[in-house]
Amino acid sequence: MTVTPKIMPFEILKDGLKLTKNNFLAYFPLIAILAVVVFIASNSIEQSLLAQGSETSLLDTLSLTSVIASILLSPLEIGLMLLGLSAARTETIALADLRHVLPYTIKIIAITIVTMIVVQAGFMLLLIPGLFLSLLLSMAPMLMCDKQLGIFAALKLSAEATSKQWFRLLSVYIWLMVMILLSFYTMGIALVFTIPLYMNVKGLLYRQLFDGVGADTIEPTIDNDDFKA
Repeated sequence: MTVTPKIMPFEILKDGLKLTKNNFLAYFPLIAILAVVVFIASNSIEQSLLAQGSETSLLDTLSLTSVIASILLSPLEIGLMLLGLSAARTETIALADLRHVLPYTIKIIAITIVTMIVVQAGFMLLLIPGLFLSLLLSMAPMLMCDKQLGIFAALKLSAEATSKQWFRLLSVYIWLMVMILLSFYTMGIALVFTIPLYMNVKGLLYRQLFDGVGADTIEPTIDNDDFKA
């Protein structure tokens, strides 16, 4: 039986920084496209909701816009996470690789909705159950695409693997969230670095949990000469 190496939060973050630095030029057009898509999608959804003339408050409208955008853009998000996994596996990153998630679009949206419902139920109880369920199911969409699993098989495998190192995973995600939040104090400019960092760290976590490879086996450099936009 394969023993999964223990997640070492600072080692994962250190190697994530290394991957991000090595692949920065490859990620830059991805982040630019992501920013444009998110802006257009969020603005369109918000305007559509406001045009309906509902009595909901602006805060509720913004909240609903965020939920709908998260669901509709989930295939793009998972595509980016899989690029982070490719980087973690020392594979060449190409923008064209995003097309590989297209056959999974409906399933990704479905698993996103299921995950949102389960996590929201956890948060209705207390903060800790919500966080616990969120982390338990965090790898399910990537598993579904990478290993071609069904929705519930992916959810089960994600929960089984992440539950064994839940607190270590939480430590990693706390550091990532702090970095992303601080990025907004740079007028969002630092997101050009912190979003790829998130992608790479998640790829490293996935590789360690499901490929059985430790974080310290990362190659020192990644060759991006074949990057194609």
